[in-house]
Amino acid sequence: MMKENNKKTNKKKETGKTKKTGVARLMEMSVMLSWEFVLENNRDKLRGGPGLTQETAWEILETSSPEAVKLEYDVMRELLLPRACKQKLVVGEDGRHYDVHEFCEEGESDELQMWFDITAYWGNLGKKKTQTKRERKRERKEKVRRIKGLTDEGNRGILET
Repeated sequence: MMKENNKKTNKKKETGKTKKTGVARLMEMSVMLSWEFVLENNRDKLRGGPGLTQETAWEILETSSPEAVKLEYDVMRELLLPRACKQKLVVGEDGRHYDVHEFCEEGESDELQMWFDITAYWGNLGKKKTQTKRERKRERKEKVRRIKGLTDEGNRGILET
C-alpha cells in the first residue's frame, strides 16, 4: 500500500507545476464559462479570449486609450473577477504589447492572469502625441506670421531662420 501512495504523490508533483488555490480555480472556471458571452456583447470592440494566456489574449480593437482601458476593466467586471493585485506590460516575441492583470490571494502570486493585447491603441499613443506636437508647432508659427503680418510667401524665410 505504501508504494501506491508514493506513486499517487509523484503523479501530483509532476502534473501540477504551480498549485492553484481553490479560489483561483473558481475564477478560472468562471472565466471559461462566461468569456464567450462577454465576447458576444463586445464583438465590435474585442476579439479572442478567454484571456488566460498570451495565446488566448483579448485583443482590444479600440484605438482610443481611455476607451480601451475602460474596456479592459469592463471585461474583467463582466467575468466577475476581483480587483487585480498586480498589473504589468509585456512585449511579446512577436512585438505585440500585452497588458497583464494578475489576481492573487494573500501570500500567493501568479494565481490567475488576464491577458489583453493592447497593440491597437498602444501603437497609436506615440503617434498621436507626435502629431499633436507638430500641429501645435505649426499653429504657433502661423500665429507669429499673422501677428507680424508676414503671411506672404516672400517673407516666409525670415521667420523660419
